[in-house]
Amino acid sequence: MFVIWFVFGILTLTAELATGAFVLLWFSLGAFAASVSTFLTDSFAIQGIIFILSSLILFLTLKSYIKNKTHKETKK
Repeated sequence: MFVIWFVFGILTLTAELATGAFVLLWFSLGAFAASVSTFLTDSFAIQGIIFILSSLILFLTLKSYIKNKTHKETKK
């Protein structure tokens, strides 16, 4: 399962870099967190929960920070 989560993370990161809209970044980081969790558990359900929770937490905590950071840079 590590390879599946890792490839999904690479694909979403590549798509994010192509668009630059900060939409897929959270899913990419969540997929990398889920890929690390494969070393702790074989349960796909737990890996899925880790993916969802980490994506959601990263989105909620970093979205406003990145938005403010990029908005300030465009004002200069």
